[in-house]
Amino acid sequence: MSQTTYTVNGEPLLLKTEIKGALHLLSFRKNDQYRFFIKDKNDTITELIHPSSAGNTYKKTLELLTKGTNMSAKNVGFGRYSLKQFIRAYNSNGHKRYAYTGERVQAQSRIGIYSGITNHPFIDTPEQASSAFLGAIFEIYEKNSAARQSGYLSFEQALDNNHINYVSSQFALGYRFRFIKNNIGSTFLNLQMAHFTFSNRTFTQANGTDEHEKNTSFSVPLIFGLGSDIKLGNTSFITFNCNEIFAVFADYHNSFPLNFSFGYKFNLP
Repeated sequence: MSQTTYTVNGEPLLLKTEIKGALHLLSFRKNDQYRFFIKDKNDTITELIHPSSAGNTYKKTLELLTKGTNMSAKNVGFGRYSLKQFIRAYNSNGHKRYAYTGERVQAQSRIGIYSGITNHPFIDTPEQASSAFLGAIFEIYEKNSAARQSGYLSFEQALDNNHINYVSSQFALGYRFRFIKNNIGSTFLNLQMAHFTFSNRTFTQANGTDEHEKNTSFSVPLIFGLGSDIKLGNTSFITFNCNEIFAVFADYHNSFPLNFSFGYKFNLP
């Protein structure tokens, strides 16, 4: 960030700009000690006074400068990271994604295994022909009891079926939003954003010989589904999923998609 010389209460200071926006956060460092300042839209510069100097003056100053919002400076620490998070939140007009928490965002992860049945709606198969599949998932989300969003990477192995003679191994990258969340569990919207698939299919020719077709593909189908996690304890869940309900960039070959799975997952330490 840039550095500019300002005069604050008659004292010339070379201040570093930490955050720009409706409110600017400025800092001055000398002998490993920081002083912080706020510049408002009128170019008025106000120093944030350290609590050891005059109580919690810096919190009162922050609340005065952000008056008219629902933001509270109660949990703001007198440090670069905490002050930057607070000013970023204010400059973002209170958008929930930038709501101040006073803590660094911490990631939590969980893994799971599952099995299910699918009729492979995106490939041309005999109507109602279905096969079983096995899967594993790695999910990552914010370590926050109120967090509703997560991302995941999954792997699925579709097993052979004599009616369609088709097997596949698929990696998927996806996103989940939990629109219902309570002490019992959660219900979420599932979005499969990208697929990387290895497939092998056998066709029987008119002369009775078999022809094997191997394929490797990458796609961004944007497939929507629904799912639910039911708590077994503080760190483990039973999972139910109904996927492939609707796809934006993929064509259905079967009249009605069928993709259900049941599994178990648990939080990692």
